[in-house]
Amino acid sequence: MKTEILGRPSLLLCVGMLVGLSMGFHPWNALILIPLLGWVPGLERKLGIAACCVLGLVLAPRPTPPPGVPDGLFRAEAIVRSLPNLYARSQRCVVQIGPVWALLVAPREPRLAVGQCLSIEGTLAPLPDPYGSWTREEVFARWQALSVTVVRPAPWPHRLAAAWRDSFVTFTDRTLHPSAAAVVQALCFDVRGMLESSDHEAMRRTGTLHLVSASGLHVLLFAMLLRAVFSLLPIPRLVQLALLAGILVFYALATGLEPPIVRSVLMMLLYLAAPYARREPDLLSALSLSAIAILIWRPQELYSIGFQLSFVTVAALGLFLPSFEASEETRQMFGLKRLRHSIVQAGWVSAIATAASAPLLAWAFGSVSFVAILANLLVTGVVPFLMGFSFVLHGLSVLSPSIAAWGMQKGVEPLAGWLLAVVQQLGALPWAATETPPVGTLTLLLLYLFLAMLWRPRVRPA
Repeated sequence: MKTEILGRPSLLLCVGMLVGLSMGFHPWNALILIPLLGWVPGLERKLGIAACCVLGLVLAPRPTPPPGVPDGLFRAEAIVRSLPNLYARSQRCVVQIGPVWALLVAPREPRLAVGQCLSIEGTLAPLPDPYGSWTREEVFARWQALSVTVVRPAPWPHRLAAAWRDSFVTFTDRTLHPSAAAVVQALCFDVRGMLESSDHEAMRRTGTLHLVSASGLHVLLFAMLLRAVFSLLPIPRLVQLALLAGILVFYALATGLEPPIVRSVLMMLLYLAAPYARREPDLLSALSLSAIAILIWRPQELYSIGFQLSFVTVAALGLFLPSFEASEETRQMFGLKRLRHSIVQAGWVSAIATAASAPLLAWAFGSVSFVAILANLLVTGVVPFLMGFSFVLHGLSVLSPSIAAWGMQKGVEPLAGWLLAVVQQLGALPWAATETPPVGTLTLLLLYLFLAMLWRPRVRPA
């Protein structure tokens, strides 16, 4: 294992930065550096780890006292800091009023976008339990708007991205049953406000909630779709990569620049660009470099459960996922053999991701799902088709609304119905999930250290 780790300098730099960032709240973590620097050979590596640790310490978030929040009717200008989540009669987003970050609850119109300057009149009240938002700043107030006026529009990239998302939401609302439309909107653009509470709870109990939350899964599946389309076009691969990068960046804007989405875009582009830098694509190296970039941009992400889950899950896949590289035998598989091979691949991904995330979920939420592997295996296979058909038919609706609507009803709605049926049936089982006793942070770290020690070098097929 030592050789594999030392061969990935970006992974060592990422560890050094994680130690430095965590020292903002846990100064004793500095003691981790002593055995780490002693274990790593070479002055250059030691200096690199130490420099990243110092950078992390400089950027480390530290506890700050909450600002004063007025209580009652309040009028002021504010800047939209997160993409609004849409509900039946309202939209909700985080806005900044001077030093105060507030959760704004506003009517569905006018449609809001990141970067807008708004004039808002409404009832402002302190939140009893502040929480972290898209910006990972503390949100201390709730602002129930009575009137909202746009003083300054959002920058044009955010306006275009928001228009794409709003057009998609309108299209799915018009062509699908409400429950299917809610699933498609949440899956494709992280619009979760229209999901039924019972469906949300079923997804939590089945360990499939990541399907309808901002995560790397959205980027991975969308990138797979784009690569498949570009591979059919007579254009050079470098041009394909440039087009993919542009569309993925625009997609990240349309999903609100959620840090997990941005991290996944960076990781995907780094992984795909490796051959052009005369390097072999490596998932762990791409993950480490993208994590460093995100933590420099948003140091508070270290304490986000979304960042922690995505980091741990992708790292586990990079370490433990068996090699499925195309050998002569797999290239000659057809029919049932090919299907069985694909099912085995999906099963391994589901099992590793579930096992890697279970300790962190137990630590953060106090529950573990017993049906997560089966549920993810049953629904993950339909997700790429559901997303792909939805995006293609949305584009087709510009040329032929009737054909696009027919395709949504005959193709997308059954897939969304299958996803809902799986999570509802499995989530209804009394033993689908169970509450767990409190898990300490030290216990969690020791458990992941033990799991990492089970890793063995991967043998590639000849």
